Amino acid sequence: MNGLIMSNEGMNELIENVGRYELYDEMEQNPRHYPKYLKAVRVTLVELGFDEHWVNGPFRDALEKRYLDY
Repeated sequence: MNGLIMSNEGMNELIENVGRYELYDEMEQNPRHYPKYLKAVRVTLVELGFDEHWVNGPFRDALEKRYLDY
């Protein structure tokens, strides 16, 4: 692993704060598509120096569990 990894507490706090009007609006407008907003959050974390495997693994799983039906 190369990069930062958040604690579970920090990860869960960030995930709760991700829920904004822009996300819900996008999900309502395009219910069958993966939200670009969630992808942008993940890309931003990688660009800020977070470990890509962590961002696209445990973080993504927790993010999708919170906001998506699958």
